Amino acid sequence: MTGRPARGAEPCTRLPAEDRLRRLAEATQGSTAADARALALAALAERTDAAGRACAHYTLGSLAFVESLTRGPSVAREAVRHLLSAQALDPEGLAERRPRKRLENAWRRVGDVGTWRADRTPVVVRLALPHDASVWGVAADCAQGRCGDDDAPDAAQSTWLDVATAGATGSATEVLATLPTATSRLRVRTPCGEASMTVEVRDAGARFVLPTPACRATLNVSLEPGAGAARLYVRDGRSLPVDSPLEVSLGEIWVAAPAHRPQRVSLPPEGGRVDVSLRPCQARLIGAGDAEGAILTPPVVPFGTPTDVRVDRPGDVGLVAQVTVPAAHAAPHCSPTWSPAAAAAATELPPHDDAAPWTVEAILERPVRVQQSNAALDPLVSLEVGGASFSRADLALLSAAPGEYPWRAVAESGARVEGTLSVERCAAPPCPPVTLEVRFDAPAAPPTAVRAPVIVGGVGLAVVGGGLVAGWSALETQRRLDDYTDKRSEGVSVATLERQRGERATLANTLVGVGGALAVSGLVWWWLEGTP
Repeated sequence: MTGRPARGAEPCTRLPAEDRLRRLAEATQGSTAADARALALAALAERTDAAGRACAHYTLGSLAFVESLTRGPSVAREAVRHLLSAQALDPEGLAERRPRKRLENAWRRVGDVGTWRADRTPVVVRLALPHDASVWGVAADCAQGRCGDDDAPDAAQSTWLDVATAGATGSATEVLATLPTATSRLRVRTPCGEASMTVEVRDAGARFVLPTPACRATLNVSLEPGAGAARLYVRDGRSLPVDSPLEVSLGEIWVAAPAHRPQRVSLPPEGGRVDVSLRPCQARLIGAGDAEGAILTPPVVPFGTPTDVRVDRPGDVGLVAQVTVPAAHAAPHCSPTWSPAAAAAATELPPHDDAAPWTVEAILERPVRVQQSNAALDPLVSLEVGGASFSRADLALLSAAPGEYPWRAVAESGARVEGTLSVERCAAPPCPPVTLEVRFDAPAAPPTAVRAPVIVGGVGLAVVGGGLVAGWSALETQRRLDDYTDKRSEGVSVATLERQRGERATLANTLVGVGGALAVSGLVWWWLEGTP
């Protein structure tokens, strides 16, 4: 059993003599083998080649055929299913006498399968399957008009046998099938679904093309939040909900939603889920007026949706404005009433802007720089510009749009000054800040307080002055004494003049002493206060 197997050998004898496949071949030579079923099931799970899978099906069919002698039609149906699978995978092996007779007898053991051919010999036909068919089935229920077109025949009157084919045969699309009756019911299953047909066999070896189940596709459409319901359009002009199951034979379709750009979609031949993301129709923003040359963020906005747009220009204070572009401004292919009939002659949608640019006009404020030339003498406390008040901490946030604004400033001392701020439009950025010059009048110097040391010193000097006057008066009295002649001539006696002289001299000495002491004390006090 080595080397190239002989042509026409049974399925398992066509394999190289290797491990469990060799044991499978040996198991099919007798009635049963203890581990034949386990070996065959393992081979079906492991093998991908047609020959190995045919051997495994033939082994399981042979085991079921032997068991059907005692266990009845249900096991016979199992035998037929596996033997038909082996025939589809290895038609030459099943053409041998023993495999063919096992299949014929297994059919008879199934029970009443309808009207047999006159010679009660099953017929072999060729079936053309869809290239992606995974199984095909046989229903022998066509006796006495029971062969209808129902996809789900009455199980009590039918024998449906699912037979594995593609996936093991690769690209093969035709298989041989042994049918028990001249009229049989067939079905095919593919990834796209199931289909069935009734065949009447008049010539052995006839060829039948099994129908291909219609593949269907479903759409998963992504839209912007809050968008209206999407619709799909087919070439005949019909409009359908997007959740409709679609036959792929429709080919190209259109998917559209209000305020979104329609999209042409080609349904894949294999069907399945198709993801579609509709892009919202947008308007391109262009700045005008004060916003000319400004940076607009975002530069495009969807139609009909209020959107916050930031406007920035060098040297100006940016602002955020809410922009709503009317839906009526959208291009025709973005309107709610769009249909493929309106674009029947167009092969593609416009590749550029979805609509004309949308102009955004904005009044931009310019920063205001407050400058105080004499802040060290009397700093600014508050400022009122155009009716708005600003504290000293808020001055850095001051800005104003072009125009004239009255202002009033208050200083720390309570001084007030007012004027008019003129803010001009800056046409060519970058724009420098506008300067607001604030200057308060210099406050009058307060009178200097008389200090105590000065008072004491001044009093002392005044007392000294009084002593000098008294001393000068004592000297004058002494001069009169020196020139005294007689009482009649002078009008006063010598004793009186001497008394006056003594009193005035004593007073002068006292005043000079006391005044000098006071003056020196004031001077020392003043010096001590000024010394750090």
